[in-house]
Amino acid sequence: MVAADGQSLDWNDHVQRAQVSSHRKRLVVTRPDGSLKTKLQRAIAERASVLSGIKGLNPLVEESLVILAAGGLSPDRLPAGTKARAELYDTMHENRVRRLVAIGFREREAEELSTLHTPNFM
Repeated sequence: MVAADGQSLDWNDHVQRAQVSSHRKRLVVTRPDGSLKTKLQRAIAERASVLSGIKGLNPLVEESLVILAAGGLSPDRLPAGTKARAELYDTMHENRVRRLVAIGFREREAEELSTLHTPNFM
């Protein structure tokens, strides 16, 4: 098995990662008062509020993503680069939603929280 960072994992690594993921979900879901879930929601909303003036990536970064995805500056390839950049954003949103659901948020909550995300590639 290979991890996202390209390093191979043995079975024990795989089990340990699964246990960590399961532990995260228990931390959020099993709190009787829901306080951790509420704190996470509030933190996401506060971050979005603080970064509300940022309407996206720097235009040079946006352009660079398109050129990189297109494989160069060839005008006939730039539309494919633009499409690939949009697909990247969609994939990032889907992954955020999946991770939020995995730690105990309902699908609708996860969708709403994900839309508050400000792209920054940090």
